[in-house]
Amino acid sequence: MKYCKTCDVKYNTTLHKCLFCDSELIDDKKDELFYNYRPYIKEKKTFRNVYKVLIFINIVSALITMYIDYTLNDKLMWSLIVLSANVYLIFLFTAIYKKMKWSQQTILYIILSSILVLSIGVIIRDYSWAIDYVLPFSIAFNILLLTLLIVINRKNFYDLMINLILMCILGLIPLLLSVLSVTHEKWPSRSTAIYAIITLAAMFILSTKETKEELKRRFHI
Repeated sequence: MKYCKTCDVKYNTTLHKCLFCDSELIDDKKDELFYNYRPYIKEKKTFRNVYKVLIFINIVSALITMYIDYTLNDKLMWSLIVLSANVYLIFLFTAIYKKMKWSQQTILYIILSSILVLSIGVIIRDYSWAIDYVLPFSIAFNILLLTLLIVINRKNFYDLMINLILMCILGLIPLLLSVLSVTHEKWPSRSTAIYAIITLAAMFILSTKETKEELKRRFHI
């Protein structure tokens, strides 16, 4: 905003001289208001819409295949495999949409894949290979992955430590199944359990006092 001292007239134009007295106009910066607001950024809804469409397609796919399967066979057979895959994809898309940490996403993908394989094994009534090999090896791979992430990524050290502790506890499940004679091949389950116990023991033996105190605080012990 500019104004003329002589005429006391304000100009909101690009003029340099007063129209009445031809005097030089003076910039009045005091009258200018500046707002330190963040620029408005329109939220992109494309990804959210794609997510909704994918979820809808999976639900429709599951319903259609179940209807066709039941119509042809008077019971649900092969459609249950499709249903398992649809549920897996829904969880997968949700994990991507929620923008989880990449380490958490990787672990979740492995767990979901293991559950999918186990589900298919139960549906086709031949789940021994899934319990004997897929379940223990997937847990062992998760333990190894988390161990490497702890060494590499020190920024999320405590979060990864908690995940590793929980994964080591899950590593005892295959051993329990082996003791209950649910599994046919014993060595994968026992190997995973031993690996989990060694990792768990190493964490508590090698960890510092500060780390132990922080873990106690997080577990409310």
